[in-house]
Amino acid sequence: MDKETLDLMLVFALRMLAALAMGLVIGVERQLGQHPAGVRTNSLVCLGSALFVSLSNLSPIDSCAANAALTLRGIVQRRE
Repeated sequence: MDKETLDLMLVFALRMLAALAMGLVIGVERQLGQHPAGVRTNSLVCLGSALFVSLSNLSPIDSCAANAALTLRGIVQRRE
């Protein structure tokens, strides 16, 4: 593998870890407040969202990434 590929993989892994960490923080806060969705749920939602957007951003077509981000944004807003 070349250096550019390894850099992309490292950035991807760091983004997934950051999303997981943020989901853990949100989940702990909600679990302490006795809300129904706790650590596991929020961690998986954050990780899945980050994976969805990151994989879309890796696509060679720019409009595909924009559409994926807008789709996810619409799903999140509909839930609220």
